[in-house]
Amino acid sequence: MKILEVKDVVKIFKTKGGDVRALNGVSLDINEGKTVGVVGESGSGKTTLGRLIVGLIDPNKGSISFEQRSIGSKVNIRHPDIRGKIQLVFQEPSESLDPRIKVGDSICEPLKGLGVEKSSWNSKLKNVSEKVSLEEEQLSMYPSQLSAGQQQRAGIARALITDPKLIVLDEPTSALDPTARAEILSMLQDVQKDFGVSYIYISHDLSTVRYLTDETAVMYLGEIVEFGETSKIFTRPSHPYSTGLLSSILLPDPDIVMDESLELSGEIPSPINLPKGCFLESRCPLSTKECQDNHPDLIPSDDRLVRCFEVEKMKDIVQPSSKFEDFDKSFDDFMTKRSSSSGQLGN
Repeated sequence: MKILEVKDVVKIFKTKGGDVRALNGVSLDINEGKTVGVVGESGSGKTTLGRLIVGLIDPNKGSISFEQRSIGSKVNIRHPDIRGKIQLVFQEPSESLDPRIKVGDSICEPLKGLGVEKSSWNSKLKNVSEKVSLEEEQLSMYPSQLSAGQQQRAGIARALITDPKLIVLDEPTSALDPTARAEILSMLQDVQKDFGVSYIYISHDLSTVRYLTDETAVMYLGEIVEFGETSKIFTRPSHPYSTGLLSSILLPDPDIVMDESLELSGEIPSPINLPKGCFLESRCPLSTKECQDNHPDLIPSDDRLVRCFEVEKMKDIVQPSSKFEDFDKSFDDFMTKRSSSSGQLGN
């Protein structure tokens, strides 16, 4: 069942140098209980998309619907039927945890805004803190007394306490050490099984995207260039940008060597002065005159959506690869070792 629909969303930021087109007609569906990864380089628009979905900023054009109700503005996101059902977990826990307030009180703070009776707060706090493996004594501490991993668990508990249907996870593990990162990813999977919550997982860490997500949207200069099942995109990318992005992945096991793939060259165009044709044209080894003169649409191609005129040529160049089967085994082993080495979730 579709829980979120983003349709033709445009976001423009006004600057002294000109209009920055952060999002260019983005469309995306999220299904109930599923995880969609959003990947791309810095400036691709992935964080802007996340902030639009949770209502922190408004789109210039397009629509966003949650459970068939429009939420394309900060006013709509506060509607009683929607408020609390969509939550955001920040990259830095300090953005959601007030340093002057004890952790337990900070986790419960969203309940006050929803008008939830205080008599039920303790039971809700106990439930979510157990799910994220926070000890009772840690709830009485201040954020500065917790480790980075514990702070992030508190941030996730704060998001969960309103019983959300959708959580936007914006780089939730990038500030953590490898052990804490493995623990958080494992915990997020357990939470999804228990709560049935959907995730939008925004990250530059492709290894964690491969591990956690069901589908992946690859973004470049404010638009989705490829969307489909994560396993299929990682095994055989159909867009030159996806291929270049995946070639940069860092494997936990240094003995596994990635095959060479299509190489991109040149500078990324300015979002203030985007090309009239394909935004990747000046960097792509498959570029043609059609790519220079026309902008490709995001269209179905076999088992996914791709924004490329040369998608058939890509099928000949990029053959299905088993390297990610080795990668999956390596990363699963890595996650297991990291999680078990800590003995318990608490770092």
